[in-house]
Amino acid sequence: IAVPDFRGDSGCVEKVVKSGLDVFAHNIETVEELQNVIRDHRANFKQSLDVLVMAKDYAPPGTLTKTSIMLGCETPDQVVKTMEKVRAAGVDVMTFGQYMRPSKRQIPVSEYITPKAFEKYRLLGMQMVCCFSSSSGY
Repeated sequence: IAVPDFRGDSGCVEKVVKSGLDVFAHNIETVEELQNVIRDHRANFKQSLDVLVMAKDYAPPGTLTKTSIMLGCETPDQVVKTMEKVRAAGVDVMTFGQYMRPSKRQIPVSEYITPKAFEKYRLLGMQMVCCFSSSSGY
């Protein structure tokens, strides 16, 4: 199940993760440096990582945690740094997708990620982060 950050409320995280689900998913959406530009102002990178850590702490054995980021406005170094932080949070699954500008009010796409670059991120994700990593464009 994909969940919001619950504004960091650990009771909500615990209730959801103990509900019998197989995968607790919360998306960090983008690299830390672009959080204020791309995400809703009520969300932030640290709070999202904290939610994923709480989920892992409260989860029954065998429950997976998952997160996703959109690519197309960040640098490769920022992606790697984000993957390191996701790994440190104990996340099991990380996916990567192409950022698509939802409206003219949001930041434009800087780059459309090539299939080759997505594959590179997928392989790096498998090495760095988790038991499973998926990466694809639009």
